[in-house]
Amino acid sequence: MTDGHEVFWTTVSRLFQHTRGNGQGIPGETPLPDLSSSFRECIDSDAPIATVRSQARLAAELGINATPTLKLSDTQTGKELILAGAIERDALLSALDLISADDE
Repeated sequence: MTDGHEVFWTTVSRLFQHTRGNGQGIPGETPLPDLSSSFRECIDSDAPIATVRSQARLAAELGINATPTLKLSDTQTGKELILAGAIERDALLSALDLISADDE
């Protein structure tokens, strides 16, 4: 198997199937798909945990404490809106309308 979307989603699926929760990860004996050496080097390195920690710090700074959370940012006006929890389609469309509306 080669790197790419198939390996990524197969790996993610196995992680979700075998996770112990509460940050404990998966048992060490959990089989993962055949991974290329570059993919294996990446997941065996400190890079993934460093990325997660960096994202967790940023979330804490922004006051984000729920999963999922969506942050909408209008780069033209600087307006931002944070939506915590699962958002229904209509609510998301309303939020997009709100953040993109002119303040006249």
